[in-house]
Amino acid sequence: TAFDLSSNSARLALGTFWVVIIIITSTYTADLAAVLTVNTQKEPINTLAELASQSDILPLIDFRGSPIPNNDDDNNDDDDDDDDDDDDDDDDDDDDGNDDESGKEGREEAENETATSGVYKDIASLMKNMPKVTDTVEARKLVEERNMAYLGDMSQIDYLVGEECNKFVRAKSVFNTGALGFIVPKGAPYLDAFNRIIVKLLESGILDEWHRKWWSHDGLTCKPEARLGTGKNLGVIYLAGPFFVFAGATGLGFLFAGAEWVWKTDKFQRVIAYFYFKFKKGKQGDT
Repeated sequence: TAFDLSSNSARLALGTFWVVIIIITSTYTADLAAVLTVNTQKEPINTLAELASQSDILPLIDFRGSPIPNNDDDNNDDDDDDDDDDDDDDDDDDDDGNDDESGKEGREEAENETATSGVYKDIASLMKNMPKVTDTVEARKLVEERNMAYLGDMSQIDYLVGEECNKFVRAKSVFNTGALGFIVPKGAPYLDAFNRIIVKLLESGILDEWHRKWWSHDGLTCKPEARLGTGKNLGVIYLAGPFFVFAGATGLGFLFAGAEWVWKTDKFQRVIAYFYFKFKKGKQGDT
């Protein structure tokens, strides 16, 4: 004979239990299939040391104002532009999934073949076969089409990432804390005046206001600090729903069991029989 539950409370609890088991099994199977079939993205490069410790992502810089000697250019090029080349904010890099940052001071040492630091020497070795880039558009194209990380001014990187954050991301760490600077000849008489003006601009908040004004126009589709999210494992809290349902069904089962126990007691049966016969007798008297 097949086993058959005669108690409604037991039927409710057992039926809910099997429903919960089916839900948990289906959820686990779906999660396992998702993990095995979806390609996981590599962790992005967030520091200069991480960029130097690998060889898949190559650093890329703008040759304008770079201390790296350029043999292809004439030595008689106009150097007056060096007096007013500016380095806005901290330096950074952007890359489609892998990136790093660099400030002006760090970049100069990184590009120098005589750098004494291990990180900077590794960066310099990665730059040996670096293509010559003289404008931001070309650098952006190389980052998008090739596996490269662009090292440049943070304000410039913020603008590029803000335009297309679905393609580019900005590194988290910044090892150069300089804000605004100008390249001037050594011992320039107006250097102190520049320093005082820059400090006043920083303290007054004018630079921040300009940054918000010109880096927040309608052309920017997302915030510069937006980054790709990282996946999270499903925890017990995400599977709490079936357990709550099972707990509720178990509670109802206890209530049904109590009601059934009361229903089957002799005293309760006598009370029910008394009212039943009284009602039936009254109904017969009316007829």
